[in-house]
Amino acid sequence: MILGAQNTPPALAELVAGLSSRARELGLKMDDRPYHAHITMFRKARKPVDQTIALDGREQLILSPSQFVLFESCPIPGGVEYRPLGEWPIR
Repeated sequence: MILGAQNTPPALAELVAGLSSRARELGLKMDDRPYHAHITMFRKARKPVDQTIALDGREQLILSPSQFVLFESCPIPGGVEYRPLGEWPIR
């Protein structure tokens, strides 16, 4: 299940564009799909998940993050492990 935004704030779009550009300059392969702000709630669930969050399109989920964390997605037997590479405060 993924929670997604209808619109990407301009500041976030600029951050993504800048990071993507720098990553390409470093020779890293980047996803060519357009960026959509989202939160992955769960992936490849092996059993049904009780969906207790139901927004009807008129409600808003407002988040106030205090930091940005960059994770590396590492395949491991039986799944994926997300290892933090760095974190920065959000001003």
